[in-house]
Amino acid sequence: AALRRQAQLAVLGPDAPVESDVALDDEIALARRASAIWAVSSAEAELLGSAEVPASVIAHGEQAEPGESPFEERLGILFVGRLDEPWNPNVDGLRWFLEEIHPRIVERLGRTSLGETPVTVVGEPGPDVVLPRPEGVRFAGRVSDLAPLYDRHRLFVAPTRFAAGIPTKITKAAAHGLPVVATSLLAGQLGWRHRVELLDGGAGDAERFAEQILELHGDAELWSELRQGALERVEREYSRGSLRRAVAEGLSIERQ
Repeated sequence: AALRRQAQLAVLGPDAPVESDVALDDEIALARRASAIWAVSSAEAELLGSAEVPASVIAHGEQAEPGESPFEERLGILFVGRLDEPWNPNVDGLRWFLEEIHPRIVERLGRTSLGETPVTVVGEPGPDVVLPRPEGVRFAGRVSDLAPLYDRHRLFVAPTRFAAGIPTKITKAAAHGLPVVATSLLAGQLGWRHRVELLDGGAGDAERFAEQILELHGDAELWSELRQGALERVEREYSRGSLRRAVAEGLSIERQ
């Protein structure tokens, strides 16, 4: 939580409403009391290790279930995220996308090329959340089964500007075979590489983020390469087998 708060203040300024004022030292102190410690990413494990708190990595489990629709049968952009509170990282990222990135995409590509619904937003905004609602953006609310949406859209966007841990929204989209454009922050949390597992849209750079979306939406070869690279990464690091191995190693249990 402390890392997310630090990033939030850096993006929004010292007067921004924050989720928590917990200090990093306090969070690390809690970890010192445990005999087995896991972090959700290698970056956070390294942070704990630098404080002489050794940690293993166990991330989020995903089952690779890529949709069958080819590039040519897909159109548009998908966003998924919890939108309950005004300070939520998803709310900030979506607002930035709608205000700064979406207009650039429409100006250059046009709504027709993006399909009848250029952008689909999954997530129900809370009563205190105010978001732009430009033409061509569909707010779908809460959706119980995302698989048809993953299979219909051409790409997934993750414009988050402050966060901690790992972005499970990206691993889930990738597991369903949907290529991703994400901020540098999220790419770094996963350790995923630009033009290998995803496209890196930069750090708060709306122009670059829009350019990456436009390239991916129009390049079938790049789309296929990113889809395959991300699926391989999911299988290697987020499958049930990889999680079992991580738990066993963290507890020093000899696997049968």
